[in-house]
Amino acid sequence: MTDWGLLILTELLGWIGSIMLAVCALPAAYSAWKDKRCQYDKLFILIWFWGEVVLLGYALLTKQWLLVPNYCVNILSIAIIWRYNEQ
Repeated sequence: MTDWGLLILTELLGWIGSIMLAVCALPAAYSAWKDKRCQYDKLFILIWFWGEVVLLGYALLTKQWLLVPNYCVNILSIAIIWRYNEQ
């Protein structure tokens, strides 16, 4: 594989992974919003939220723009889940 082909493959893998991680919380957030309730451990949600915030800061500081939408979508999803969490 040429250097150019490896670069394209690397970028493609990065985009696919970023999109998958960005949308993985959307079904849970939609379900919580639709049902107006959900049940997750509060500590789990807080650790998840702060992990996303820290990684968003990392992505911004290192100019890894591909990761920024992932973390922003997940932070929004977590906020919705937190709002409707019953525990």
